Amino acid sequence: MIKITPLPRYPMITIVVPAHNEEVVIAQTTRAILDMNYPADRVELLLYADNCADKTADEMRRALADPRYRSRNVKIIERTGSGAKAGVLNDALKIAHGDYIGVYDADAMPETNVLYFLVRKALENPERYVAVFGRNKTRYAQQNFLTKCINQEIVVTQRIQHCGIWHLFRIGRIPGTNFIIQRQYQKNGHWASDINSATDGDLFIAMALHQAARVWPKRAGYYRNLERHLTNDILAYEYNPHTRSLTVGDWATSKSKYYRLMRTSDVAPTFFDTFYQSSHDQRWRIVKDGMLDHLADLSAQHRTGLVPDFAWVTADSAEPVKPWTVASKNDGNYFANACRVPMMLANSKDPRAQKTLTRMMKFFSRRSYVSLRNSRLHTDREEAESSPISQL
Repeated sequence: MIKITPLPRYPMITIVVPAHNEEVVIAQTTRAILDMNYPADRVELLLYADNCADKTADEMRRALADPRYRSRNVKIIERTGSGAKAGVLNDALKIAHGDYIGVYDADAMPETNVLYFLVRKALENPERYVAVFGRNKTRYAQQNFLTKCINQEIVVTQRIQHCGIWHLFRIGRIPGTNFIIQRQYQKNGHWASDINSATDGDLFIAMALHQAARVWPKRAGYYRNLERHLTNDILAYEYNPHTRSLTVGDWATSKSKYYRLMRTSDVAPTFFDTFYQSSHDQRWRIVKDGMLDHLADLSAQHRTGLVPDFAWVTADSAEPVKPWTVASKNDGNYFANACRVPMMLANSKDPRAQKTLTRMMKFFSRRSYVSLRNSRLHTDREEAESSPISQL
């Protein structure tokens, strides 16, 4: 049984909901937030209809027309600025009045007591617990192929990635929804990142849409249309023709220092073949050849055949990045991203993919523990940080 006891105090919470063309779900999300078990006068709700071409704002107003919510502190902002979700959050910081800022996606359905529990944890040690996030679950997880994929992503992200990183390194990672964070903690009054997408996520979504068209033929046209739009956007915003590779995200533009950065787990030859067969866009063949060449180059540079998480690439060369270039001291090692490379190569018949995969699997079969710095590992903690086996 859930035990609800009065909190020592109820800090003001500003909840921000970024919504882009979410007319189908935004009304129920709005109601769920306003119905949460937290004092109504201690909640400020900022609903952003961000560059919407549908009736998202109208649905927000329809939900607020309910007599139960007439006295609630809610603002609807019809936004036309840039920056997508990060832009919304930066705008919200300028007008938020809460001691904490909470964020929920437009399709979220927060449970009644979730805000109470987030605040209760934060108040245990406000100086130490700057941010608190809750567990996310997928509604209708088994309804169709897409919801199964979404559920799998959430389970892996929360139960393996978030928990694993915390237990190994005592590093907490805030998800994109269902969290609160102290407002004054934001650096220079801004959210740290305007990153809008990651290429690996876009690739998997596009491939899932392609598979959905096969599984549900009656809706095939709908899924293929979504796949076509997404793959076109990947080539438009996440492709560097000078390196013959995909960038790590649409934020790594030609003006960014990360324009030549390649994530090795983005080398997905079977995906690229599929997208070429669907679109007949020659750039997918260029991407496949370029990224497989870079991966083979990286594999040949180390006696184990292993590849790093990230590499700097040119048209005809590749070099592991240095520690802390992107996210951690292991950016140039075989770590959390590169551990997906065998999976991405396994179904490809391309000789380069098979050669790289064979070298890596021979290393795994010997069960040697070594980092890409050529230093043998001795302790359990070192193995957890850098060993390829622990990442599989």
